Amino acid sequence: MSLNGKAFTYVNQLGSSEADKSGREDWFWCACFPPNYSRLFGSLGGYLWHFGQQDKGAYINVHLYTSAKVACAADEGPIELEQSSNWPWDGTVSFTLQNKNQVPIIVRLRIPAWANNFTPRPTIPSEHQVVSS
Repeated sequence: MSLNGKAFTYVNQLGSSEADKSGREDWFWCACFPPNYSRLFGSLGGYLWHFGQQDKGAYINVHLYTSAKVACAADEGPIELEQSSNWPWDGTVSFTLQNKNQVPIIVRLRIPAWANNFTPRPTIPSEHQVVSS
């Protein structure tokens, strides 16, 4: 982007040469915004969490907190994790886990560095085991 913010380029300015000069254009007929917009929404789930299988079970690592739902498949059956939040305004995030086949699962939460006094307070039915590390 130019210093005045009105001219753009797709090529690396440092890779320009006398034989192949690059210049800034006022506008491109194929603007970069629409494909980037589509790519962003297609990849948002990867910013929120990632999941996989390990040791005859599954894991879900939660990176960001919002209201969303992820469904993943383990060899032993499907798993859904739904998170509900109005965070950061109300300071809470709730999770609901649907695990009908009782697949062993690890849910890891990213704790922001600024959350010095954070303590998870799970409310879990007594027939299920919680391991905190």
